[in-house]
This record gives sequence, C-alpha cells and structure tokens, in this order.
Amino acid sequence: MRTRNVGYDIFAGLKTLIGGEVESYTKLQADAREQALQRMISDAEKWVQTHIVHKISVISYDGWSIRNSCLRYCSKT
Repeated sequence: MRTRNVGYDIFAGLKTLIGGEVESYTKLQADAREQALQRMISDAEKWVQTHIVHKISVISYDGWSIRNSCLRYCSKT
C-alpha cells in the first residue's frame, strides 16, 4: 500500500471538485504498478532458479536422464 501525505489528499479532494486528472495520484499509481511488476519478475526469477536447482539435483542424485527428469517435472505441473 502506498500513500501520500495529508497535503496531497486535501489538494486531490479540491481537484476532484473542479474535475480533471490528479497528476500526483496518477504518478503514485504508475509507480506502484511498476514496483509490483518488478516484484513479480523478481519472485518469478527466484522461483525458476529454485526449481532449476532442484531439478538438477534430482538429475544428479537419482540417476534419471535429463530427458526423463524433464518429462517427470512437466507431468507434475
């Protein structure tokens, strides 16, 4: 959750009375969206790295070939 200070809220309230875009909130929304996107990308990269390392260890320790390990992984997802 992102917020602005009270001054921005008062100004935004007045701006809504006369109409038009409240640029500070538009920027706040765009910044929050960009931060959320970057967090999702980072989380996805960590997830992929974790699962690739796990699959490599499975290939190394249980004697499966790469093809069989990939098939087994794909069938579970």
